[in-house]
Amino acid sequence: MSKTFKAKFYVQNVQSFTDPQGKKLCEKVTLAPIQSSDPNSPNYSFSQYTPSGGIEMTITNPDLWGNVVGTYLIDFTPAE
Repeated sequence: MSKTFKAKFYVQNVQSFTDPQGKKLCEKVTLAPIQSSDPNSPNYSFSQYTPSGGIEMTITNPDLWGNVVGTYLIDFTPAE
């Protein structure tokens, strides 16, 4: 039985990639988990058992470039 859980991540880095003519092709976004030692924090349980990690994605949709910023509460739900 797989479990669903949530974790809070922040955008750690955004890197743009261009072609040789300077036309933007994509952004690579790296997210890192927000750690917490506060038992009342929604990220406390995740921090205890998964103290490090990361998510990396390449975004090719120009409408999203420059818009993936800040923090995100991410649901991890098994895909059946």
